[in-house]
Amino acid sequence: MLTFRSFVVSLLWLNLLIIPIPVLATLGEDFSPALIKKTHQLSALRVNPQNKYTVNEYAVEAGTLVREFVGPTGKVFAVIWKGPYIPDLRQLLGVHFNDYAATAAQLSRPGRHPLMLRNSQLVINAGGHLHAFSGLVYLPDQMPEGVSEDELQ
Repeated sequence: MLTFRSFVVSLLWLNLLIIPIPVLATLGEDFSPALIKKTHQLSALRVNPQNKYTVNEYAVEAGTLVREFVGPTGKVFAVIWKGPYIPDLRQLLGVHFNDYAATAAQLSRPGRHPLMLRNSQLVINAGGHLHAFSGLVYLPDQMPEGVSEDELQ
């Protein structure tokens, strides 16, 4: 039986997929710092101590913090977000969005459990509740050698 609360939570998840907050990174594609400078304030640029990757951090309009992990090839291999709203997952995931949507559609109670997908090509861990969402998405086959999921924070 569908309760009012589960209906509202499902509606919120659906709304967040339909009305996305714009981001700039697309998983597996080249990082574009010039585009970020035009549309968002880049708040931090960190280089991994072993120079395996660079972390570009910025906030989107609604206050959600986005971190892009860029490998030595210049491609984004992981993205993390944390904040009051879910960023634009279509742009964030690019060609991988359909995998995300298919996994989300299989949830028996959308919005009540974290969304997890793990295969050799894509890892997604996302969840949260109203005004407190977070997620990690990465491409295992594009991670620089010696980098583990635990380092992606």
